[in-house]
Amino acid sequence: MLGTNDTKSCFRRTSYEIAVGMSKLVGQVLTSGGGVGTIYPAPKVLIVSPPPLAKLPDPWFQGMFEGGHKTIDLANQYRALAAFLKVDFFDAGSVISTDCAAPTQRASGKKERRVKLS
Repeated sequence: MLGTNDTKSCFRRTSYEIAVGMSKLVGQVLTSGGGVGTIYPAPKVLIVSPPPLAKLPDPWFQGMFEGGHKTIDLANQYRALAAFLKVDFFDAGSVISTDCAAPTQRASGKKERRVKLS
């Protein structure tokens, strides 16, 4: 599950550009079979998109992540990448949230309440 730190404003990357970076990592894994002195095949790949960032309470972090709006589209870009490369994909945002106390509205329309685990 990579990509959240890449959304920081100092890197000036779009969610598509972050997915391009992921594609390079996936490519390295997929071509790693039969490495030096081994006959093992390349491992299977699962691209996991991080959950979208909730509204950050501190203005410093809001500026750092530009409010987290890029993380919303990251799952779409990773999903498209996984389909193109024919590898598995999982959207972590479908099961977890970065805002533990706030109710969420899933794509299904079902409201949930997330609880903070201690």
